[in-house]
Amino acid sequence: MKGNLTSCLSKRCVTADGFSRGFLSINFQLPGPEIQVCKNDIIVVDIFNEADGISTSIHWHGMKQIGTQFNDGVPYLTQCPIHFNSQFRYIFRANDVGTHFYHSHAGNQKADGLHGVLIVREPIEDNKIASFYDFDLPQHLILATDWMHEFSDNYLPVISKRSALTEAMLINGRGRFMNENLEYSNTPIPVFYVQSGKKFRFRLINSATNVCPYQLQIESHNFTVIATELSYVEPFVANTLNYLSGERYDIVIDAILPIRDYWIRIRET
Repeated sequence: MKGNLTSCLSKRCVTADGFSRGFLSINFQLPGPEIQVCKNDIIVVDIFNEADGISTSIHWHGMKQIGTQFNDGVPYLTQCPIHFNSQFRYIFRANDVGTHFYHSHAGNQKADGLHGVLIVREPIEDNKIASFYDFDLPQHLILATDWMHEFSDNYLPVISKRSALTEAMLINGRGRFMNENLEYSNTPIPVFYVQSGKKFRFRLINSATNVCPYQLQIESHNFTVIATELSYVEPFVANTLNYLSGERYDIVIDAILPIRDYWIRIRET
């Protein structure tokens, strides 16, 4: 299962786990484009549906949409679905500080690639735990999801066994698949850089379809949990985090160990 890693990094090249399959995308990206804004910014997103025969909508997971309920993105509840060759504009104010994500709320389209990151930051003077870390960098995002080798409609909702739903796991749209010969696909995986002696805030998002929890660990490291969903929490130290589909956590990693590569592990439990 060899490949050219250089080509995998080309623009609009979606590698996922290296297995060839169809998928749904926003702007030819997996996951979709990141949205990172500040509190009280106005978010304007135009969705033009070019997927022939498919209707869609986008839900902004974690945003309360107070006063803008018709932008919540739930078809037949807050809006009509966006039909093929049609356009819809979402516009709402980023009032809810925290780590969020967006995803299709039509059928199982989230599982086929229609999801992405949404981050709302507050002014530094309003951040009650800013002293717990040195950096909150845009690239320190870990969006985890399960991945199948067929469109999800071939599995769901009839089949619900874990083994049928997950053939690989992706972090930020990249992962590796192991075949029956115990060979791994030669695909790139995400790499996160930190500076020795500094503390970094990482934002974790579980965008899985499967209902089984994810378990995250960082090789040789403890980390400090500082926030979940929309709320800061009393910081506590852990070496393992279990979190369900749709949940988000913010953690702080203290880069005090010797300089080398450390694996970030996520598995289903």
